[in-house]
Amino acid sequence: MQAPKEFVKLLRDVMEKNGWGVREVARRAELSHTLISNIVNLGEQPSFDTCVALAPVLDVSPVTLIYMAGLLPRPPEWTPDMEETRSILSRLSDSDRQAMMAFAKEKLRQGASEKQGT
Repeated sequence: MQAPKEFVKLLRDVMEKNGWGVREVARRAELSHTLISNIVNLGEQPSFDTCVALAPVLDVSPVTLIYMAGLLPRPPEWTPDMEETRSILSRLSDSDRQAMMAFAKEKLRQGASEKQGT
């Protein structure tokens, strides 16, 4: 099967942004350079394990890559931003997570107030 274009584009974009070649991505992900080359140049679909290995290299969650690779159907409410937010929040301390949630709730409250005032 072929990898969805958005998966290949993400990989290529990160490579270009960082000035990395196939071998550097492979080294960082501890994967074969042939595997990375096949994804980048042939659009080969990565496996679950490949997505998990690439996730930290691409600075996205493994779940995001698995959905982007077409390995699992996306829930209707899923977006990459929502998954990344969940991933980031899960890595924060309890107090930092509570502070971020309080900030988000305040932004929602402000947005609702602005809508009512308009």
